[in-house]
Amino acid sequence: MGRQVLEIIVARHSGLCAGVRRAVDRAVAAAVAAGRVQSLGPLIHNTDAVAWLREHGVESVDDLSEVEKAVVLPSHGVGPAVYREAEARGLTIYDTTCVDVRRTQQWAKEMADEGRQVIIIGDPHHTEVKGILAWTEGQALVVESAEQARRLPGFKRAGVVCQTTMRPEEAHRIVAILNERTKDLAVHLPACRATALRQAETRQLARSVDVLLVVGGLSSANTTQLARIGAEEGCRTYHIERAAQLEAEWLRGAHRVGIVAGASTPDGIMEEVYDKVTEIDKNQESSKVAETTMPSADIAELREGEIIRGRIVAIGDEVVMVNIGYKSDGIITKEELGRGEIVAPGHDLQIGQEIEVYIVRLEGEDGHPLLSKRRAEEVRQWELLKESLETGKVIEAKVTKVVRGGLMVEVGFRGFVPASHVDIGRVENLEQFIGETFRLVVIELDEERRRAVLSRRRVLETERALERERIWETLKAGDVKDGVVRRLTGFGAFVDIGGVDGLVHVSEMGWQRVEHPGDVVKEGDRVKVKVLKVDQENGRISLSMRELMEDPWEEAARKFSVGSVVTGKVMRIAPFGAFVELAEGIEGLVHVSQLAKERVEKPGEVVTEGQEVKVKILDIRPADHRIALSIKQAAEEADRANYRAYMADQKKRESVTLGDMFGDLLEQAKKESKEEKE
Repeated sequence: MGRQVLEIIVARHSGLCAGVRRAVDRAVAAAVAAGRVQSLGPLIHNTDAVAWLREHGVESVDDLSEVEKAVVLPSHGVGPAVYREAEARGLTIYDTTCVDVRRTQQWAKEMADEGRQVIIIGDPHHTEVKGILAWTEGQALVVESAEQARRLPGFKRAGVVCQTTMRPEEAHRIVAILNERTKDLAVHLPACRATALRQAETRQLARSVDVLLVVGGLSSANTTQLARIGAEEGCRTYHIERAAQLEAEWLRGAHRVGIVAGASTPDGIMEEVYDKVTEIDKNQESSKVAETTMPSADIAELREGEIIRGRIVAIGDEVVMVNIGYKSDGIITKEELGRGEIVAPGHDLQIGQEIEVYIVRLEGEDGHPLLSKRRAEEVRQWELLKESLETGKVIEAKVTKVVRGGLMVEVGFRGFVPASHVDIGRVENLEQFIGETFRLVVIELDEERRRAVLSRRRVLETERALERERIWETLKAGDVKDGVVRRLTGFGAFVDIGGVDGLVHVSEMGWQRVEHPGDVVKEGDRVKVKVLKVDQENGRISLSMRELMEDPWEEAARKFSVGSVVTGKVMRIAPFGAFVELAEGIEGLVHVSQLAKERVEKPGEVVTEGQEVKVKILDIRPADHRIALSIKQAAEEADRANYRAYMADQKKRESVTLGDMFGDLLEQAKKESKEEKE
């Protein structure tokens, strides 16, 4: 069986970054123009690159006193004193400071001027950190680990900046610690995109190869970080400066070898390392070169400002790389990943996933197109908002906060729902809607200010109108519906049964007599009702709550009997008699002729409302909900009962003998007489 061919995978983003390449090009151009220039310290942290620069007229010196006419300031930056001294010496200055480094220097100076305690996250021995420190006049503190951050005292006001090649995850850990012990902390963490790209791709590569070769200067911070990442991923990792340092033993047993280089490694050294690996694997018939990103056959014709689809090829802590069919992959920073708050790369993305991106710039600072997922979403969202305004299309948005006059919603822009458009009726408490997702339509757009005014009320009104039509088409007598009491009147309650209102007349609110609907229900109550009648022509629906309650008259038929005398309460007085309540929902009529023995002209002269009376049940007709009562006959019944009791008592008295009356006395007399005789 033949030996497996070694697969060599060259990281796509390796070698000189755009910033370093620009520094080298500018230094060489200056040397050509001036004959010879000096760089203050090594322009690149790579011995072979420094030697190459020397051959092309760029010599490295340690002090400005050694500079003859022109000085090249390195990409990692210097302090303000260097600029002042160079100007004082009359030297021509070629400044190649990286834009990210310059931005960090400016932040550090501004925060120091504000009176904040500046804290620099980075290697205190690195020239970039020394330069940043100089812009704070040496007053900043430098920490490079979470352990060091924990040893710092608490601060009232502080500011944090970071070495551009610092690993983002470590920087974030340190910031979290500082946040806990600082009342007011300003944070500026610039990320060198070239470094972020290389770190992301190195992490992906280390997970898929047996051996990882990291090529670059041993004193290069960004290259050292790549080697550290490879080791952390559990891959056999070797950090070398040139091909001659590569040992054949390192590749023994490996089937896949990855090669990645730092941002200060010239392309020629990369090629030499690749050739050396191929030479070591001399038993291999051919080496297969693979890339971690998808190659494109043709460079697409792209324009800035357009939206295209791309495929994610690498995900790092600070950036996401996307293949868009261009000569180099595009990058999305974490600020450009999503709308709203900054989104951490990879939180919902996967390698190989296709996404829409907006082309911000085709030629970014590091040579890669700058892309934005956030802006692509904003453009699409704005198109959706315009469609909603023009056609009434419903969109969904989450309520984020209450503001004066209404609610703010998340639509990718400033979305505002006026209080009058939150609901169909007036809403007293808007706080209850925070966190809810609304269905809305756009009613106004301000493209210049990127502001949208939306309405939930119109959606609800439209939905209610559609529901009303459906209900009118399907509603019929006998249906039982759940409803909400919307309005009370003197004659009943209007109940919403799902888009249409029906009337529960006061007489249908219960079996007992109801004086006012407010005695039974209030606005907002949920009730169950039965449909009595549907008059679609006149738009009227009659409802009943009583029909769904147990009929007390059925109980009355079992509880009361003709001829019995019971106690009741006078509820109403009419010209023809008085209504007496025997139980809840059960009223009987005492006709005027049955109020008293004597003739009664006005019932009110005999009884009063609220009075308890004894009544005799003359007739019961449960089906008709009628009971005939009589106070007169109840009184007669009472009289007869009293007479019978009296007569019974009299009869008892008439049957009493002399013995019953004086028996005890006679017995006592007999006893005394007998005692005397003895």
